Amino acid sequence: MNEIDPERYKQWQKIIESKIDERIVTIDKQIMDKQQYQAEEQTVKEREQKEEEKIKALTDLKKLYAVLAADKSASTYVIHCKVHLAKQVRDEINNNGTYKKVEDSTIKEVQDRHAEWMIKENLAEPQDEEDSNEIRIPEYRKLFSKLPRLGVSIKVHKQNKPRFMARCHQTTLTQLGQWLTRTLKAMSIESEEVWKDMFMTAGVITTGSWVINGSPQVRERMDKMDNNPRFSNANTSRHQQTYDFSTMYTTLKLESPSGDGSKDSRGMKEMMKKYAALVFDWAKQNHGTRGKDKVLLVSKNGAGKWINADGKYGDTKTKKVITPARFQKWINYLLDNLYIQVGDELLRQVVGIPMGVSCAPYLANLMLFMYELEFFDAFISKHDPIRNKPARQLLWKLSCCTRYIDDLWNPLVTKAKFQSITRRIYPTWLQLGEPESEGKIVNYLDMSIWQQDGTWQSKLYDKRVELQAKGLKLNKFPHPETKITTRCKYGVISSQLHRFKTVCTQTSQFLDAATTLYTEYIDKGYDQRLVDKRVYKFLTRERDTLTIKPTAIKYRYQKQQRRARK
Repeated sequence: MNEIDPERYKQWQKIIESKIDERIVTIDKQIMDKQQYQAEEQTVKEREQKEEEKIKALTDLKKLYAVLAADKSASTYVIHCKVHLAKQVRDEINNNGTYKKVEDSTIKEVQDRHAEWMIKENLAEPQDEEDSNEIRIPEYRKLFSKLPRLGVSIKVHKQNKPRFMARCHQTTLTQLGQWLTRTLKAMSIESEEVWKDMFMTAGVITTGSWVINGSPQVRERMDKMDNNPRFSNANTSRHQQTYDFSTMYTTLKLESPSGDGSKDSRGMKEMMKKYAALVFDWAKQNHGTRGKDKVLLVSKNGAGKWINADGKYGDTKTKKVITPARFQKWINYLLDNLYIQVGDELLRQVVGIPMGVSCAPYLANLMLFMYELEFFDAFISKHDPIRNKPARQLLWKLSCCTRYIDDLWNPLVTKAKFQSITRRIYPTWLQLGEPESEGKIVNYLDMSIWQQDGTWQSKLYDKRVELQAKGLKLNKFPHPETKITTRCKYGVISSQLHRFKTVCTQTSQFLDAATTLYTEYIDKGYDQRLVDKRVYKFLTRERDTLTIKPTAIKYRYQKQQRRARK
């Protein structure tokens, strides 16, 4: 039409067509992107709507019910009627004499008194003005202002009984409890030596006092019994029993009601005073320059160091100098100020110690330790075991007992004899009663213990298995998509395998427990490749003590799966 050369026109046409094609592709992509964006936006809206519905549903649920943690299973929760819980709380604070309502002080007055004392003792310092409104966890030396509140967990393994405790995290006396924990931890090392030395004078070598921290020390006692041929026959295990001080924390007396000196009349303050005198006297005779008074230098990491009392070392931010007088002052102040806030009410615990105080396990443990130490000291003085063989044999049998706070295991002494002994050890308000279990096999801590062919054996025992058998669903491990680190999630495998290795005396029992762990991780949705890596690494590292192949657990799991499919 415009007399353009046909060849040039064709070139122009191709360029235009290619540009149109490019434009069509661009438009198509834009349409697809827009549709995808709209779909994603709709998905986000739907997800947000579902989250809002969840939050609303949880909010409505919590208006009617309390969501409580299950005891012995921290990741399992119990839905509890709020009205019934309120009645249980009211019964707990009104009907058992543990708490006393405070009429002469307000919550604010108690908070102020605690703050003044904590600053004076160099255990805390005031919050900086510029940091007062900052949302963060204060440093360990900063002053906390809230009082403990009453918390509760449900003992699902004991007919759903509530366990009440004071929630003492970041409260007015938190730092005092922490420094007492470090102090008592350092002092307990010395009191263990006192116990060993006392038994040595009677001709009995012992691995330590009845106080233990876990199942490895139970295994030490089992090895000790295996190494003594007098107790290597198959009949000794029929005597073993386990006991439980069911209400120990709430029955410990704090004050000494009378001064007659009997075990029934002595409270925790007096027993801790005697304990401090015992430990500091031992340190005086066995550390540094002998015969010189010592003080204990306690570090933030819990380590303790005994130094001469005439030194010039003072408190720092990370270290405290502990004297017997200061130790007693701290103990007395803590026990005199066990305040708990319940709603708007202010209560003070006058019997027992709150389970939530960080040093409570040490205080309970060492108070019972003092009763036990006094009994054996009197027993050795009276019966002279060096010359009296039956007394020495009984003492040896009793030295194999262990106590994990309020759980006690007696492997060798007959039930009647042991109960007679414990009635003389402990005060009447703190008696053991009947055994929780007895016979050739007993469950203690996380172990089932028995004797086979003259050798003490143990395997894994988990209370939660019984609960699962009854139909209760328990969450043992975090979900794979939870926001904790991968190393933390998979690191549980290594720690559990180490626990199984400690508890199980036979390889087959270790494999059973380890395969169950492996199966639970895979069923929960964890990456099998990473699980295999953790298991392989552990078994390779422990191949000297565990005579199994690094792939044994994986192959055992695969074999179980093949059987299940058939």
